[in-house]
Amino acid sequence: MTSKPIRIGIAGTGLAGDIHVRALKQLSGAEVVGACASSQASSQKFAQKYQLENSYGSWQDLIEDVSIDVIHNCLPNTLHFEVTKAALESGKHVLADKPLAIGSEQSRQLLELAKQKQLIHGLCSNYRCLPMVRQAKAWIIEGKIGKLLYARGHYLQSYNLKALTQPWKADASMIGPSYVTADLGHHWLDLLYFLSGKHVKVARAEFDRLAHCPPSVENQAYVQLQLEDGVKAQALFSKVAAGHHNSLVIEVGGDQGMLRWDQTAQDDLVYADADGHVTTITRGTTSLAETVGLPPKHHGGWVDGFINLFESFYRGVREGQPNDQYPSFEDGHRLHCLIDALVESNAKNKAITLDGE
Repeated sequence: MTSKPIRIGIAGTGLAGDIHVRALKQLSGAEVVGACASSQASSQKFAQKYQLENSYGSWQDLIEDVSIDVIHNCLPNTLHFEVTKAALESGKHVLADKPLAIGSEQSRQLLELAKQKQLIHGLCSNYRCLPMVRQAKAWIIEGKIGKLLYARGHYLQSYNLKALTQPWKADASMIGPSYVTADLGHHWLDLLYFLSGKHVKVARAEFDRLAHCPPSVENQAYVQLQLEDGVKAQALFSKVAAGHHNSLVIEVGGDQGMLRWDQTAQDDLVYADADGHVTTITRGTTSLAETVGLPPKHHGGWVDGFINLFESFYRGVREGQPNDQYPSFEDGHRLHCLIDALVESNAKNKAITLDGE
């Protein structure tokens, strides 16, 4: 275990890079020492804003700095594979923003490389690390809802009811063949894997191109999944849902109860028992799981998921041993395999069997 402060470099200074630095500043024993942007001027501006030691003219310069231990890849999707691969090859641990890559072939390469180099690897699927999502997982493990029977939910936004202000974010040449499924769906599907603890065996999807949908991608998707043990799951992902700014909901039901979490009320967790009694548990009691994070009776925010994720990831870096409290490249690769199957299902208009993830 290392006792020296872990030195961190941030690749990308947009919204993701900004949030990463804000969350990292809440950690002890880890220090953001530099960042790179699309230009030296932007890098310097970001470094000055957060009082960082260094700014870099390119991501290559950042990775070549031998004093840096960990790279946070917060660059646009099209650069996730190249930059993460280069960082791993240089012997640096990597925490990558989602998605891990573009497609399962790229994600497989990154996972294999990280394992080969024996490096700590993490994926910023932050919602699973929010306090009450972690509480839901703890209760599912304890058997509070019994044997899992179903899962359902949605992730809805309304941004694409009008033309996108940043069209590159939905450009198939930069993001791959999926827009809403690889973006919003990625988060919901990660929650499904996390809470259920089960692999998807069969996937089916119907994609729609509605309103101001960009070319060659979908902005709405309906998915049906069959998990291990025959458990069924269904969800709707949409960028054209009026009145929904950022509505992420997942419900998991078992033979002894149900748990439902809604991102718009993220400090609450709804529980129903088999007799139909419904209770809303609010983070604010002392009876919740240790993995919840912040102290009882303190309301949280969106950044809590990042803080919890980063704390767990950097514990792995310090100990030289990964742990199961943060998503890894294995989770990212599993999601890419599933999203590829959903894209194929829509194209062929049939269910796709996943042989392995």
